[in-house]
Amino acid sequence: MGNVPPKPAVELLFFQEDGVSIQTLVNYGPFRYHLLVERNYDEGGCQENALLEKVDDALRASDDAAVDDAREACMALAYPLMFDDYRARISSNQKPKGTIKLQAITSHGAIRATEHDRHIEYPPTKPVNNEYPGIETVSSADVVVLEEIDLAIQKVKVGSEIFCLKSVH
Repeated sequence: MGNVPPKPAVELLFFQEDGVSIQTLVNYGPFRYHLLVERNYDEGGCQENALLEKVDDALRASDDAAVDDAREACMALAYPLMFDDYRARISSNQKPKGTIKLQAITSHGAIRATEHDRHIEYPPTKPVNNEYPGIETVSSADVVVLEEIDLAIQKVKVGSEIFCLKSVH
């Protein structure tokens, strides 16, 4: 069967939802994928619509754990398609070039991969200028993360001092 590289880890970079879709940007091995699960108006009773409804319900209920679970369920629909695409690219010795755009969509009762034309902004924020040049800054190499408090908020140690860090790009 030849040399098959070990299955790489999925590195999640970014999630975005807009009411009718969930998109994620992931690195998988040497490839970057932009995965899309979008409401399907052509196929009634399909998995993607049921999963997106769960995301909407969780968002309306402000239930963060349920939102995370529903997002993961949406991506569980797209990940196998990404894994298949990855295997095909690796076995044909393709080299990474650009972002691979895959949409999980039900067609004739089966989940299939199709290309999409959506764009996802990454990183999602523009760099912030330092408006306070008199305030001391430190290199990220000097910052030791002690604990993740919340999204982009961390307890950190710089030298011998402990700080709360709110990250911005």
